[in-house]
Amino acid sequence: MPLKALAWLASAVLIWSAAGQTRPATSPAGNPETRAAVRAAIGELDHPRPDRRRDAARRLAGWGPLALPELQEAAAGPRLERALAARDLLAQLGEVYLFGGDVRLETDRDEVAWDEPFDLILHVTNPGEAPLRLPWSVEPVPPGGQSESDAAQVAAVLSVADFLAVTGPDGQPVAVRVDPLDRDAQVRETVNVLASESPPTGIIPPGGGDRLVLRAFNRGWARYPMLSAGVYSIRFAYQPEWNDARWTALGLGRIESPPVQVRVRSDAPEAVRVSDRPMAAVLRRQGDSLVAELVNTWDRQQWVSLNLGGPFETHAAVEWRLPSVDHDRLDAVDLETDTAGSDVREDRFRPLEPGQAVEVVRVAVAALRARLRDLEISPAQAHAVAFSYRHLPSAEALSLQLRLAGRRVAVPRHLFSGTVTSEPIALDDVAAASSPSSMP
Repeated sequence: MPLKALAWLASAVLIWSAAGQTRPATSPAGNPETRAAVRAAIGELDHPRPDRRRDAARRLAGWGPLALPELQEAAAGPRLERALAARDLLAQLGEVYLFGGDVRLETDRDEVAWDEPFDLILHVTNPGEAPLRLPWSVEPVPPGGQSESDAAQVAAVLSVADFLAVTGPDGQPVAVRVDPLDRDAQVRETVNVLASESPPTGIIPPGGGDRLVLRAFNRGWARYPMLSAGVYSIRFAYQPEWNDARWTALGLGRIESPPVQVRVRSDAPEAVRVSDRPMAAVLRRQGDSLVAELVNTWDRQQWVSLNLGGPFETHAAVEWRLPSVDHDRLDAVDLETDTAGSDVREDRFRPLEPGQAVEVVRVAVAALRARLRDLEISPAQAHAVAFSYRHLPSAEALSLQLRLAGRRVAVPRHLFSGTVTSEPIALDDVAAASSPSSMP
C-alpha cells in the first residue's frame, strides 16, 4: 500500500518558508507597522487591477496567522469582492500546518542491519509570534498493549509520510509500506481517523517546540523498508498546492529539512529484495516427489495456516493446476491431495521469517501421473503441473468464525490471507524446479 502517501490520507497541507521569497516581517501582531501593512494589503484585495489583487493576497498569505484578525474582519465586511477574497484566504490558511516553523530530522543510530529497527525523530520549533499548527496530536499516547503500540507507530509514520522523501543507495525513492489493516481493529481505526475530514492536530505556541518519534521507521507496521546494503537519505520536504497555481510553480511555501543518512550494512534475503508481494508459492522436484512450499517474500514475519481441507471461512486450500492447451492460463484439476482435517489447530499456524519457506504438501510424481490418466487428461496438458495456495479469511474474520463455533483458538495477527500460485513444473524433467511467483 504505497503512499507518497496513501491516496486517502493525502491532504492539502500548506507550509510557508523563505524559499524563493523574502519572508515577511515577524514583528508582533500588535506592532502598528505590521497592522498598517496588513490593512493596506487587505484594502487592495478588491483593487481594480488584477495584478494588485494577486500581489495583496500573496503578501497576506505570507503573514499567515498574523493577518487572521484583519482577514476575519474583511470577510464579514460589506464590500463583497474584498470579503470573498478574504474568505478564500482564510479557508487556505485554516489548512496550513507548520507555518513559519523550522524542521530538523535525526536518527537514533546511523548504521543498522537490514532487519534492525531504528527511530527517526522529527524536531519542530516555532520561532514566530503566532501559534504553529501540527499535522499530528501532541497529546501523549496512553500506555497499552501491542495493539495500541502498533496503532501509535502507524499514526506517527502516516501523519508525516506525505512530507518524507527516502532515497535508496541506487538513487531511487523508497515508498512507505503498510501491512494489511484488517489484521488489527485498532490499527484500522487509527488509519480511518487519520483519513477523516478532521484528523488529529496539535499546536506549538510561539517560541515553543515539539518532536515526533517515528519508532521502527524501517521495521514497524508502517515503514520504509531498507532491503539493500548502502546509504539511505531521508529528508522532510513539502511544496504546498496553493489555489493560485503560480504560487506553487514559483515554489512559494516550499520547506525542506537538511537530509539525514543511515547506512544499512547488510542485504535482505534475495527473495525479499526482489519481491513486491508478501508471499510466493514454489513447486520443486525432490527425488520421486513434488514438494509444494510457501516462501515469505515480505520484509516482516508472517504466519501461514496449514489447516487444510475444511470450509473456506476457516481453512486454507491447495489446488492443483495444469497449463491450458494454448498455454494462456492454468486450469484447475482435482488431484485429491491429502488434507489436515476439519479442525482448526493452533499448531498448524506456522511463523515464517523473511525469506523462510514451509512445506505445504508433498505428493509422489507417480501418483500424480496415475491420477491424470484416470481423469483422462490430454498429454498436451498432463506434461506439467502447478499448485495454488488459498487462504481467504483475515485473522480477524477467522477469529470471529471460530468464536461463533465455540472454539478457543489463538489466531496470529499477521496471518497471510490471499492466493498465490506457483509456476508450472514439468512432470517428465527430474531436474525441473519452479521459480517463486504470485497470481491472483
